[in-house]
Order: sequence, then C-alpha cells, then structure tokens
Amino acid sequence: MPLSTAQLSQQLLPGGLHFTLTREFAAPKQLLWKLYTEADHLAHWWSPKNEKTTIVELDLHRSGAFRFERQSPERQTPWSKWIYLDIQPMKLLTYFQSFTDAHGKTIRSPENPKWPMEMYGTITFEASPPLHHTIITHTLAPWNASEQEHQTFNQARLNMKSAFQKSWDQLETYLTQLTINNNNTSSP
Repeated sequence: MPLSTAQLSQQLLPGGLHFTLTREFAAPKQLLWKLYTEADHLAHWWSPKNEKTTIVELDLHRSGAFRFERQSPERQTPWSKWIYLDIQPMKLLTYFQSFTDAHGKTIRSPENPKWPMEMYGTITFEASPPLHHTIITHTLAPWNASEQEHQTFNQARLNMKSAFQKSWDQLETYLTQLTINNNNTSSP
C-alpha cells in the first residue's frame, strides 16, 4: 500500500524535499506499464544514452526486487535496487530504492557518502485521452534521512532531472523503434 501524504511528509524535513518529474508519452498505459515492468524492455531504455543497463533481477511482486547496474564509457556506475511496496497494474508502482554491492547488500553511495541510504519512490501512469497518451509522474524522496542527506539530495535535483529526462528520451526512442518494428511486422 502506498504511503499517505501525511506518512511521507513525516519522513521529510520542513519544506517537503522531494523530486517530481512528469512527462506525457504518445503510447497507451498498457504498453508503458509493460516497458516499465519487464526486464527485456527496461534494458533498452532505463539508462541515459551512452550508458548500458544490466538487469540482474526483476521480481514484480510486493517485497520483490528490481536490481540493476548502469555502466557508461567513462565509468562503472553503482548497483541499485528497488524493493516494491505496492503494485497496481497500469496505475502505480511504489518502492524503496538504495545503492547496493554486486550481491544486493545495501551500501552507501560509492560516489557520494552523504547521499541518503534509502529513497521512497512512486511512479503513476495516467491515461490522457482521447489520443491514447499516458502521463507518467515519477517522485523520489529521501527516506529516514539525516538533515545532511536531505541537503545533499536537494543539491542534486538538477542532475536528477537531467538524468531522468535522458532516460525518458531513451524511452521515447525505444517507443519509436517498437512502433516501426510493429508496422514492419504487420505489413504484407
């Protein structure tokens, strides 16, 4: 069950530090849900361009894990995991996110030791008729974080926005490829 606004607010410092990004995609909810919840699809778009995502585990159940590693030509990025809290097909995903070692053990961010150990995330999928579009809203907030961790999170919001937008750009590209492939497959 997702946390209520009051429960989430209790975990945030005054000012409600969180990160929210919204984007409308020219695809139905059913397709976007699939692209967010199936490893074969996520591997194609989950990282910004020039990075590669390796998905180790995707268990789409309450308390199930989504574990992945991102790599770029410049550096190997840390492993991450989500632990799913609530799954409402084609509507909502909520999860706790953390950095991990290669075995899935939660660790501090190797790049920034002041980063929150855990974050609470929500992803909502909302139909935008009549064009069969979908609005996705992704929110992240530090969870059980110290004041210093909240400050570090707040200072990183512009970088997070850029990273999410780049991943969503990859999602747009992947959607286009799927459309082209489907059109070519259905042609006589």
